[in-house]
Amino acid sequence: PRAIAEFARSHPHTRVSLEVRSRVDVGLWMSGQQFDLGVAALPIDFPGIISRTFARVRLVIAMPEGHRLAAKAVVTADDIQDEPFIALRPFTLLRQHIDDLMAK
Repeated sequence: PRAIAEFARSHPHTRVSLEVRSRVDVGLWMSGQQFDLGVAALPIDFPGIISRTFARVRLVIAMPEGHRLAAKAVVTADDIQDEPFIALRPFTLLRQHIDDLMAK
């Protein structure tokens, strides 16, 4: 948001909007030339789209202070197999990876 605000201030005649959508929606909108720039989790494979790695991020886990796993430097799938958790939507790429990892 700060980067968008700064860009909008320095380019007052440029329309700026932020849409938060699924990776598939981003691909469809970009291939349909509805937007000039999209940021999405890879892979994104749609006609007419050129993609570049923008950032690499580590997966993190959030939990209440004092949780039994809070002191661990690394939390594994085995550590959380019986923990209730808030998940991403079922059709997101990251959710699919997490489901695959937990199934193994």
